[in-house]
Amino acid sequence: MKLFELKCPNCGAKLKKEEGTVDIVCDYCKTEFKFDDEAHHIKYDDMEKTGYDFEKGRIKARDDAINQKMMPGTNIAARILTLVVPIFVFIIIGTTIHSIYFKNGKSIDANNYNNELEQYKGVKDEWHTENLLEDVNDKLVDDSHKLFVLYNSEQYDTIEEVSKLKDSLEDGSYKITFSYDKNGYINKVIIDKVNY
Repeated sequence: MKLFELKCPNCGAKLKKEEGTVDIVCDYCKTEFKFDDEAHHIKYDDMEKTGYDFEKGRIKARDDAINQKMMPGTNIAARILTLVVPIFVFIIIGTTIHSIYFKNGKSIDANNYNNELEQYKGVKDEWHTENLLEDVNDKLVDDSHKLFVLYNSEQYDTIEEVSKLKDSLEDGSYKITFSYDKNGYINKVIIDKVNY
């Protein structure tokens, strides 16, 4: 049987235990305790492996403590990283959205505005050229952007003038090109008669 020195955790006085009793009372501070003299034993199936795992855990805890002392700025670096990464992601997303919105230097609005007219680019017959001039008149009604037609060095910039030009076109082919303003919108439709 092992003997233990018992001390009161409240006042530090020595405790006396009577043989066969479970209850102990401190003679000085009168605190009551229950005494359990039953020994508990743990059985290990593989003592060598258990010792190895314990030592490995102790070494890892020691190394972590050493690394924490050697690299005190680790927490600061982690904080900086948590700020920088979202900013970097925001920049990438913003750049992507900007490049989608401004395709080939033109905004999506400019592309939508231009698509109806750009289908006529190149050499077209009289019928297609007349359809182009009708679409130009639709844009002139909208009046959101400055637009005019240049034909035989003459400028046509009203609905009436463009309608007269459309009615005066002769049979044949016409070369159609465009000029764009600084925002990417078509601002000039250039029509030249093609002579074969």
